[in-house]
Amino acid sequence: MSQSPEPGDGRKAGTVSRRKMLALGGGAAIASGVVASTLTGNAMHPGAAYAQAAGKPLLDDILDRKELRVGTFLQYPPIMSKDKDGNPQGFEVDMPVAMGKVLGVKTTFVDSAWEGLLPGIQSGKFDVIFAQMAITAERAKVIHFCKPFEATGLVVNVSTKAPLTDASDQKAVVAYLNKADKKVVVQLGSVNQKGKDIYFPTAQTITIQNLLDGFLQVSTGRADAYITDDVSAFTYVKEHPGSMKVTLDGRKQPYLINFPAGGGVPRGQIEFAHWVDIFVQNWIDSGDYRRAYLKDVGWEPPIAQLQLLRGGF
Repeated sequence: MSQSPEPGDGRKAGTVSRRKMLALGGGAAIASGVVASTLTGNAMHPGAAYAQAAGKPLLDDILDRKELRVGTFLQYPPIMSKDKDGNPQGFEVDMPVAMGKVLGVKTTFVDSAWEGLLPGIQSGKFDVIFAQMAITAERAKVIHFCKPFEATGLVVNVSTKAPLTDASDQKAVVAYLNKADKKVVVQLGSVNQKGKDIYFPTAQTITIQNLLDGFLQVSTGRADAYITDDVSAFTYVKEHPGSMKVTLDGRKQPYLINFPAGGGVPRGQIEFAHWVDIFVQNWIDSGDYRRAYLKDVGWEPPIAQLQLLRGGF
C-alpha cells in the first residue's frame, strides 16, 4: 500500500476572485487540477464561539474571514484522532483540510465532546461538522445534513470466549446478548445506543464517552459486547489481534444497522451544504478520496456503496 500525499499537494496555487471561484463550484477545481487558494493550513481552536455576520450567507462569511471552522470529535481513530503531538489526524481531518485549500482559507478544528457537536453547530461555534455522524431524522431537526461522506454500519464486538463468529447471523447474536445478565457498551447519545435499545433491550447498558474504553471493557471481560462502527472495530482488532471478535461485520453477515455517515451545516445554509456536496463528489472523482482513505484507514473504501447513498452524486 502506498502512502498518498496530502490532498492538494503538488498542485499549482493561484488567485481567483470569490465570484469566479463560486462559479467554478469551488470543489470543481480539484478535478481540473487547479486549487484556488492563497492561504492554507490547519489549526486547533480552543472552542470559542463565533457569531456569523447577520444576514450574510455562511459561504461568504467563511471566505471573508478566511477560516473554515470544523467541529469534530478527535477520539475515533483512524477517522479522526490526535497524533502524539496533539494535532488532528485521520480521514475526516484530511477531507476538510482539502476543503480549506480549495476555498483558500485556513482550516481550524474545534474538538468537541460528542454531545456538544449539535449544540455547537446551532450556536455558531463552527461552520460544519466532520465526525462520522450518522444521518438521522432526529438530528436533522437541528442540522442541515450534507450528502454522506462515508458508507459504514454498526458491528457488535464480543469477547473471544463468546460462542459467536463472524459468520453468526443477527438471530444468533441477539439470542446470546439480549439477556439480563449481559452487559453491552455504547457511546452516549450515539446511533450505537439506538442499536442497543432496538436489538438488546434486556441487556444492561454501559455508556462511555471515549471510543477505546468500549474495546477495553470487552477485552478485559468487564462487558460482553461493544457496539461501534466497522472501521473503528477492524482497526482496533488489527492493532490488537486476538483481543475480541467482530460480528455482524457487513462482510459475512449484514451490519447490525447500516447507516450513511457524514456531517452537516447550520440549518438554512443550503448554499454552503451544496458546495460541500460538490467538493466531496469532486474529491471522489479525482481519486483523492480513495488515496486519503487508503493512507488513513488502510483498506479500499466502499465507493460504489457510497455513491448509491449519495444518489450517484
